[in-house]
Amino acid sequence: MKKQLTVREKVLMCILVVLLVICGYYYAFYTPVLQKIADYKNEMIFLEEQNVLLDAQVEKMNQMKSELDAIAAGEMGNVKELPAFDNSQNVMSSLSFILKNAQQYSVSFASVEEEESTVRRHINLSYDCGSYEASKSILQQIYDSEYRSLIKDVHISMGEDSCHVTVELTYFEYK
Repeated sequence: MKKQLTVREKVLMCILVVLLVICGYYYAFYTPVLQKIADYKNEMIFLEEQNVLLDAQVEKMNQMKSELDAIAAGEMGNVKELPAFDNSQNVMSSLSFILKNAQQYSVSFASVEEEESTVRRHINLSYDCGSYEASKSILQQIYDSEYRSLIKDVHISMGEDSCHVTVELTYFEYK
């Protein structure tokens, strides 16, 4: 037995079919497309941030290249190269030569810090001179020496006819 549907039932069935088609389209196509668009926007933002970082790296590398070109052309003056590992004997003889004008001095090696390709030798130095100019001259000679160094924590105390200087030095070497 087949029952004939009334017009009202046929209209309701058509509305139900249309609703099912709309819901199916929404969940099967529309929502995944919106999610993909959001994912692509997030990826685009990430790539733009990466692009900004890479542009900054390229700019830094270009600046470094121009500085290296300036060094090679001799425009930046005398640039000291890093000596090879275990340069302590050369540093000691250089300091001994520089400190010959001091009345007395003491040199003590502190810690040695090793990084990937460089070594830092920390040295504590104290010396006495007859005048402020002589102590300043010794510091300038240390600064101008052929071995790359960092002068830090300079303390100068003046006496009546002497000047006592304590300074921390860091010498750099290749590993």
